[in-house]
Amino acid sequence: MVCRSVGSTSNLACQSVVSINSLVCQSVESITSMVCRSVGSTSNLACQSVVSINSLVCLSVEYITSLVYQSVESITSLVCRSVGSTSNLACQSVVSINSLVCLSVEYITSLVYQSVESITSLVCRSVGSTSNLACQSVVSINSLVCLSVESITSLVCKSVGSTSKLACQSVVSINSLVCLSVEYITSLVYQSVESITSLVSKSVGSTSKLACQSVVSINSLVCLSVEYITSLVYQSVESITSLVSKSVGSTSKLACQSVVSINSLVCLSVESITSLVCKSVGSTNFVFMTRACTGDSVEKSGLKNSLWCDIHKKRVECTVKMKRII
Repeated sequence: MVCRSVGSTSNLACQSVVSINSLVCQSVESITSMVCRSVGSTSNLACQSVVSINSLVCLSVEYITSLVYQSVESITSLVCRSVGSTSNLACQSVVSINSLVCLSVEYITSLVYQSVESITSLVCRSVGSTSNLACQSVVSINSLVCLSVESITSLVCKSVGSTSKLACQSVVSINSLVCLSVEYITSLVYQSVESITSLVSKSVGSTSKLACQSVVSINSLVCLSVEYITSLVYQSVESITSLVSKSVGSTSKLACQSVVSINSLVCLSVESITSLVCKSVGSTNFVFMTRACTGDSVEKSGLKNSLWCDIHKKRVECTVKMKRII
């Protein structure tokens, strides 16, 4: 629906959202299967709690995707009709906005991945203090997304000009939608974290090695998923850079600044994922983990399989790439 309405220039971004949506559900289904098999029938409550999280994550992603698709289609139709064919720049700006929205959905989906990662960490440790750390990570991502969308709102409203107020108002609506969606997911994550902490502490206990082994497998799965998402985000950033350049023109500094804001959020999101993954495998020292990925201490730190180091490498590559674009 979105890919048809905005045209082929933003096809990549929309297809990425569809692919990520599918990947989230498949990954969570795999997590469900692994935990249920590994904890055994004597830990039935833990298995049931993971099944509940499975449904919760998939429904949340479908809900947000549906809301954004409807808004984008409606905005495209309204703006292009209201500004008329003589105002081609305004219509092209809407195409850029549509790509920004699709990219925002990718960030929200990344938030879901991090939430699953936080929950797997809680399953392994099953202690109350980890819950606070997980919730703080979600709050941090929440703030990043909302701040970025607010920045986009201000910049796009200036770039489309005061003669196209409807386009500007549409961006404000997108702002509210994305922030509300993130808050909705955040509240669901809080509930899931509290539920999993209670259930696991009762049903598995701290002496269950099988539960911890299952989390190691889940961590590997999440890392591969994050790597896949990172690749898609890189492609979307390249697409959006090209699209903004064509539709608004290379002389528009405001449009370029909006792309820079998106680029910064990508790097910050990857960095947050890296930190969360490092903490979930048992290290609270993020600096040590990143140094271990770059020096001779990889063997000593037990990171020679390089799943975590790959994430760190992606973050460094992202930072370098974004500096080139800026």
